[in-house]
This record gives sequence, C-alpha cells and structure tokens, in this order.
Amino acid sequence: MRNRGWRWLWLLPALALLWLGSARLIEGWRIWPLVQYVHAAWWQGAAPAAPADLLATAPGRPDGRMWSAYGQVVLAAASGTADAEERRRLLERADRATRKALSLSPAQAATWARLSLIALNRGDRTTAVRALRRSLALAPNATNLVWPRAKLGLYLWAELDREGRAGVARDVRRLSRQAASAALPYPRQALERYAQAIGRQELVIRLARGGDGREG
Repeated sequence: MRNRGWRWLWLLPALALLWLGSARLIEGWRIWPLVQYVHAAWWQGAAPAAPADLLATAPGRPDGRMWSAYGQVVLAAASGTADAEERRRLLERADRATRKALSLSPAQAATWARLSLIALNRGDRTTAVRALRRSLALAPNATNLVWPRAKLGLYLWAELDREGRAGVARDVRRLSRQAASAALPYPRQALERYAQAIGRQELVIRLARGGDGREG
C-alpha cells in the first residue's frame, strides 16, 4: 500500500506536465496563422491572409514575441481601414498589444519602433520619440529596421536629442547605400521620395554624405 501511495505522488506531476504540454501544443496550433502572416509580411512584403482575419488570434499566454506579432497584425488592420473611429479603436488595441509585448520582452528593438509608429499615429509624439530612441539604443546596427526608423526619425527630427539624431543619421546613411530587396526594391529612391514629401530633402542629403544634421 505504501508503494502504491508513492506511485500516485509521481503520477500527479507527470499528469500536470502532460496537461501543460498539451495546452502549449494547442496554443501553438491556434496562433499558427498569425505566425505565418507575420513571417510573410516580414520577408516577402505580402501576407497570405487579410489582417482582419487574424484579429481573433490574440495569444493566450504571456509570450512577448507573439504579442508583438499580434500588435503588428492589429496595426496593419488599422492602416487598412478608412473608418476613422474603427482606426482609432484598432490603434488603441495595437498599442495595448505592443505594450504587453514589451512588458514581457523589453529588449525587442523592432517592437519599440512599432510602438513609436503607433504613438505617432495616435498623436502622442512624446511616446513616439521615447520609443524610437529605445529602439535605436537596443539595436543601433539592425539593418532590417533602417527604413521604418529612418522614416520615424526624419519625421520626429525636431524633437530628438543629439543621441537620437545620431542614431537616425546612421540609419539614413545605411539606407542610402542599402542593396535592393523584395521588401524595398529601391532604397535610396524611397528615402528621397519620403524626404521630399515631408520637406527634409536637404537634411537627408547632409546625413547621407556623413553629416550629423545638427544644423537641421
């Protein structure tokens, strides 16, 4: 009888581990479409499904990268709607998901850059500047972030301090020399068009030539 009691003590932890493993497997299967969408959007500049189809796939567990991916999907849905009130609600939802991601995994430079973009779209320039500076500090040489961060930095240039401007200047120089890719076929031309649209042509020329843009 005594041996049988010890067997039950060993069986309970085994059952608990089996339940946890099954829950993780089910969760992974449920959010697989979200993973596929983000992978396609990141590497191919396209998505296998419309973002609206994925809004119901919020992660069910505290996983910083999955919450970051979900925030990316919600932001894409906000960008794709013409309804002002729906866009406001989606931006709030994207903000919550992105902040949750950063509370779980605060070292995600791409997620900080996304928070900057979300804040800017919501009219919160203070948070946009702070989040952009955090992204620049965490990954100053991240080649996959030069385009979104250069755009944010040029737009927020007047509010950036010296350290923030130096980080944006690095990204602008890197972007002006970056090779073509599927996501950005003409990096230098895209940069020039964007600079012209926001009145930063002279600043971009100085930064691309190696200046720090202090006089801008």
